[in-house]
Amino acid sequence: MKYLILVSIVVSSRAYSQKSFFGIDAGINLSNQRTSARSNGKVNQVAFELTAARLTVGIFYQQSISKMLSVRLGANYNGLGFRDEDIKSYGPIYGFSSTDIDYVTFPVNLIYQANPHFRVTI
Repeated sequence: MKYLILVSIVVSSRAYSQKSFFGIDAGINLSNQRTSARSNGKVNQVAFELTAARLTVGIFYQQSISKMLSVRLGANYNGLGFRDEDIKSYGPIYGFSSTDIDYVTFPVNLIYQANPHFRVTI
């Protein structure tokens, strides 16, 4: 894992010296859900569901506007959700075992590079 992070830092620092470039983002999203049962407006029980690992991938294009300013456009797929902790007790009755939330985002970022070692992304 440390090697992968080091390679991505080296690759990204080489890529920023160009005026424009394409790239790929990939990773794993670990997510879970807190649920609560209510009765008469009061919380009776709070449950934390099991963490689920989902894929997140994306592509981006970055264009330099000036030496210190760049714009980055992207398209990302994000997988979220959770697995039901009590699947054996009530999952078959209600017909669900997990919740999957899939969505696509189109981020637009403005990047200001104050010096070679400090960069701010909005």
